[in-house]
Amino acid sequence: MSVKGKLNSIIREFKNKDEQGIHANDAKKRNLRLILQLGLSFGYKGLSMFLSFAIVPLSIHLLGSNEYGLWLTIFSLVNFFLFFDLGLGNGLKNKITIALANNNTEDVKRYISTGYIVFASLSLFLILILVLVVKLAKIQSILTIGDIASNDVERAILTIGITIIISFTLNFVYNIAASMQNISFSNLGMVLNNLITVVILIFFNVFKVRATINLMSQVTAVSLIISMVTANFIFFKKNPNLIPSIKYFRSDYLMNILKLSFGFFIVQIQVIVISFTDTIIINKYLGNIEVTKYNLIYKLFNAVIVLLSLISMPLWTVFTEAFEKKDNDWIRNVFKRFNYFVLGVAVVFTLIGVFIDQILFVWVQKEYQIPVLLISGMVIYHVLYAWNYNYSVFLNSVSAIKEQLPYLVFTIIANVPLCIYFIKLGLGSAGVIIASAVCILPFSIYGPYLAYKKIKLNKAV
Repeated sequence: MSVKGKLNSIIREFKNKDEQGIHANDAKKRNLRLILQLGLSFGYKGLSMFLSFAIVPLSIHLLGSNEYGLWLTIFSLVNFFLFFDLGLGNGLKNKITIALANNNTEDVKRYISTGYIVFASLSLFLILILVLVVKLAKIQSILTIGDIASNDVERAILTIGITIIISFTLNFVYNIAASMQNISFSNLGMVLNNLITVVILIFFNVFKVRATINLMSQVTAVSLIISMVTANFIFFKKNPNLIPSIKYFRSDYLMNILKLSFGFFIVQIQVIVISFTDTIIINKYLGNIEVTKYNLIYKLFNAVIVLLSLISMPLWTVFTEAFEKKDNDWIRNVFKRFNYFVLGVAVVFTLIGVFIDQILFVWVQKEYQIPVLLISGMVIYHVLYAWNYNYSVFLNSVSAIKEQLPYLVFTIIANVPLCIYFIKLGLGSAGVIIASAVCILPFSIYGPYLAYKKIKLNKAV
């Protein structure tokens, strides 16, 4: 080998060692940040979950099982307005994370200001659309409302619908905090929201206030608005340099965001179709009592998924950073540990299924007849969901949406017809969760395959 060749070889060796050292140092810092966020998230989310579980029996006691089922259906119906977020929140989160990883403060300010202005404009437009739709539509033809006055239902839909639309703008602060790897901040907001709701509902129960659907929507609206405004105040008081300003708005940045956000829009449609159509379909075909029973069971199983998300969601921005820095070994190790964790989660789901009657009675102080088929469907669906979750977070964090489109489109098209078909077969509400399990099953294979393929192609140049 020539002197020049030896010199180049030595330089490459030092460069490789230097890169390995940087990766090791980055991984150590990343792990420390992750552990801190996990600790805070578990604390806040644990308290938030405790409060959310307290809300259920308080609400059932005030409204009764039938009216509570209608309230859940209304809440699911207005959540369809989340479609119109267009995926901008997650698209902006990824862009801000990348800008922060590259220490580009000016880009961070531009993305934040552009995001707030776009969300505020979108919210005003959607409020007008909501008012027109509610005034023109016949609520009785969409929902099973029984003997509840349609005017009360309309007012409830408007109140909670407008609140959710406003949350497009106010909730953006949680995306910004997450991009700064402060995912626990959103959990703190949920604690405040649930705490306000619990205090109001306890007051109603103690003083025998006659609760209605409309009153419940007002309670929810007040709690959400106060918690979101407080979160924005706290965040921007700590980060005054990031306060949005019209001078940082960039229309060219908006087009850049929209290209990325379209994929997240499709992801959101899939999530909403899977998560929120269930209640509406059960209300229409089986009645409000079945809605209440289904959602009680779903909430118990979903509590484990929420705890799972405490581990996975902080990984979103950490995955983005690690992928950007091509730290592929760290990502593979996270996948391996998470897969073992899911096995333990499957055991927890099985135990919930076995003791479901006892858990329900202790929780809501009422006995419900829960079919074995519904419990089995819940176990299968949530095990599949838990397995898919981490791979989904990774793929979304690296904006691998285009590759997921075939699966997402299949789920969006197939879910509702399958739910209705299984109900008509006589499976009852169990048919709804079984249909959802069938729809997410393909991703349990395709998701891991796609994730490892992305890592393999993510080589240092």
